Amino acid sequence: MAEIESLVKKITEKHEALANPVRIHILSIVAALGESSWGEVKTILESVYGKTNPNTLAFHIRKLMNCGLILKSGTPESPTYTANIPEELRRELEEIVRFYKEFKRDKL
Repeated sequence: MAEIESLVKKITEKHEALANPVRIHILSIVAALGESSWGEVKTILESVYGKTNPNTLAFHIRKLMNCGLILKSGTPESPTYTANIPEELRRELEEIVRFYKEFKRDKL
């Protein structure tokens, strides 16, 4: 986990839109799932870090949507999210995305 936190810190410093480490985790979770619901993101985030305030999660997802890193589709009642990550950032997030893919496979 220390390796992941070190990578998160490095990426956070480089990308101002991802200045909050929670947003890097959220973006990585969405990328790992391919297409995800708000509930799926919340479940994985809480499984890794503990209780997550729904308003805080919504705030961070909105920030990621506003900068174009997460795209929203579906209906207002049942939105789905997909990652829209530029190639350079995708390479940087690769190990973190792999962590969440394995986490979902092994823990959920």
